[in-house]
Amino acid sequence: KLKAFVEKKKARPDEIRFVSYTVAEGDTLAKICKAQGIDYESNLKIILEINGIKDASLIYAGQIIMLPVSD
Repeated sequence: KLKAFVEKKKARPDEIRFVSYTVAEGDTLAKICKAQGIDYESNLKIILEINGIKDASLIYAGQIIMLPVSD
């Protein structure tokens, strides 16, 4: 489930915006990124950092993660 955080002001070009995503049973970060149109390889580091995830293979159903989005 994807939920966007919408702000009235425009983001600066150098700002990264995020949306929250609730992990479903069987999800992997790679699968989530592909489904959301996010490049897994170039965004993995920021996804791990912003969510405090130490191992990309250790996410669980019901966990809410933040994903970077582009305009």
